[in-house]
Amino acid sequence: MTAAACAKDPGALPPPPSIPAPATPTTEFDFSEVGLREVPGGRRAPTAVPIGPGGATLTGSIIGPAGLVPDANILVERIVNDGVGSVMVKAGPDGRWALPNVLGGRYRVRAWRAPDLALVKSAITFVNATEKRTLDLKLTAYGGTAVKPAIAPNPPRVAEPATLVVLVTTRTVDELGIVRATPVPGASVELVGTGEWRVESPNPTTSDSRGEAEWALECRQDGRQPLAITVGDADTFPLNLPDCVVPTTTTTPDELTEPTTSSSIVS
Repeated sequence: MTAAACAKDPGALPPPPSIPAPATPTTEFDFSEVGLREVPGGRRAPTAVPIGPGGATLTGSIIGPAGLVPDANILVERIVNDGVGSVMVKAGPDGRWALPNVLGGRYRVRAWRAPDLALVKSAITFVNATEKRTLDLKLTAYGGTAVKPAIAPNPPRVAEPATLVVLVTTRTVDELGIVRATPVPGASVELVGTGEWRVESPNPTTSDSRGEAEWALECRQDGRQPLAITVGDADTFPLNLPDCVVPTTTTTPDELTEPTTSSSIVS
């Protein structure tokens, strides 16, 4: 469409303005000698920190639930300001490890054995320049099925509706010592226990694609009301829910003031 045609059509867009080409610079500038000011509040990039050689030694044992752990992995990190230097050490067949000839300073140490043992919180220690520091590390078992409950309202109120959601996962320790929780869909899960609860939804039920199982239920008496979940045919896990409380704005029904003699889980 020509410019003349655009002028005749009030709904048409006007042609773009002509922009002159930039002039070719005739002078080149050298910025290599120009200093840059430090940005206020900025932080320098972390620098590598040496581990050794030095006159100190780190040593110890790796202990699991069943005793000493052979062939465990140990990550030793030396920390100086924002910098970190690291080295991997392997425990021997007797579960002991040693790192000689290191520099003194602040160290962070953790250990693991894939796929079932890990130390989630690292041990922090300070080593003098010529010290032999013993650091025994206790690992926790993280393999197998795990459950995590959530109830609303929290705490549950007597004779009022509540919703319980339980996340079912399988935990493993990866090659870097990180505990991974993978949801378990399609698992058969059932509420069991000795507490005074009435279940208003199907029990047992099946975990969904996110590994979650949900129940509508009602607490029938205040105080601690034990409740557990059975996953599959064998594993049973206590849920450790908060104590049930009597609502302050309502009156507890007469039938709830005395312990009931009916089944603890009523569906």
